[in-house]
Amino acid sequence: MNAYLQEALVREKAKDSFETYRQYISEDYEEWSYVSVVNDHLQKVYDGDIRRLMVFMGPQHGKTKAVSEDFASFWVGNRPKTSVIGTAYNYDRAMDYGRDVRARVKSPEFKAVFPEVIMNPDSTAADRWSLTDGGGYYAAGVGTALTGRRGDLMIIDDPFSGPEGANSDMQRERVWKWYNTVFRTRLSPRGAIVLVMTRWHDDDLAGRLLDSQKDRWAVLEIKTEAEEDDILGRDVGQYLCEAPGGSRYSSEDYDEMRQDMPPYDWSALHQQNPVPTEGLYFQKSWFPRYDVVPSNATYYVTADLSYAGKETSDYAVIMAWAIDHDANWYCVDMWREKATPDIIADNIVTFLEEYKPYEAVLEKVDDNFGGAIIRSRMDERRIFCNLATVSAAGNKSAKATNYRGRMARGKVFWPNKPWVEDVIHEHLRFPSGKHDDIVDNGSVLGRHLDNISTPKFIQPSQRIHSNSGQAIIDSILDSASKPMSRYG
Repeated sequence: MNAYLQEALVREKAKDSFETYRQYISEDYEEWSYVSVVNDHLQKVYDGDIRRLMVFMGPQHGKTKAVSEDFASFWVGNRPKTSVIGTAYNYDRAMDYGRDVRARVKSPEFKAVFPEVIMNPDSTAADRWSLTDGGGYYAAGVGTALTGRRGDLMIIDDPFSGPEGANSDMQRERVWKWYNTVFRTRLSPRGAIVLVMTRWHDDDLAGRLLDSQKDRWAVLEIKTEAEEDDILGRDVGQYLCEAPGGSRYSSEDYDEMRQDMPPYDWSALHQQNPVPTEGLYFQKSWFPRYDVVPSNATYYVTADLSYAGKETSDYAVIMAWAIDHDANWYCVDMWREKATPDIIADNIVTFLEEYKPYEAVLEKVDDNFGGAIIRSRMDERRIFCNLATVSAAGNKSAKATNYRGRMARGKVFWPNKPWVEDVIHEHLRFPSGKHDDIVDNGSVLGRHLDNISTPKFIQPSQRIHSNSGQAIIDSILDSASKPMSRYG
């Protein structure tokens, strides 16, 4: 075939085929094992078959080039009357994306495919440029305003710069609010959103979107090391380089990366899972089971108090623990719900009534909620017990140090009950999981016992018949009902 005709055919195909477009415009384009599946998903976004796409893949594997550079330019080339909004964790990074797309649109290769697409000479800044047909590109940092902007294709290429931001409750909430109140409101009817990010935390932007609107999103997750049902058809344990097409990195490269970084970083960056399979802070092997609580055990009740009504309300968790004379802990019972303060208080008092603990230990909260309501319910039901508190201030991982140490030494035992699976799931994802209320209960008890050096033990008969506080109150009331003795 004539070379000129062949060139013309390729150019024509590149207008409609994203993969062909990438092959034509990029001298350094490589058909690695994972590239085609990325191209296919982005083609479906262009065709309208996918309107919401998440792309999760390890660093330095070309996802930003594919999405934020090549796909954005492919979109404006075919639809020069439409607008692309490209965002990143800060303005400087977003402007880099805008500059890259602008360079692509100005390139001879792009002009060969889309000769009619012309940049407006009066609007060529890296962060905002337009085309003579009315479309264009706008770059912005996550958290900044997009007032007056319209996005037919909207891209978020990593809303967090690293684990510090993703692990901050405040930062995650800031990104979530920005997405819903700013970013999402700029989307045109039938517009498309592509989210590219590293999964540093269960409750990150991707996690919240999948929790609230999973049916709207397609997810492309390419793990560096294959797990079950691998999208590339690899066997479990195979690296990307072992799939047909290979990778820019060898097995030795991947082995070295894995050795050079902590398990959490490898799991988040390369496996798109913020928690290693075997756990990070707590290990999967640290959950021995028991059948019977020793008869010499003293009981404690703990509670992590949160209540429905907050915008980001968490679970309230109440747990009953038994501690034997060898300082082994036995988790006996657990209640876990999103509930109002009165319901939580009622359940705490029910635990006090049922288990007759030596003490109930709460993390320090607003007394109008935590203390007052619980004490009121205790008075109403004539259930009395000392309520101890520990400070809520401090880093969660640091606060759980005592509790973690006991678990690592095999000193914390769990019942053979179905809800223990939820306990294990939360522990293995701590501190990067969405919930940490169960862990907080163990942390509360560990810190309280640290303060008193050794747990207080009482005789089984004392615990079974009544708690000591209840017995004292009953004795006082009984004495008050008798005539007083006179002296003198």
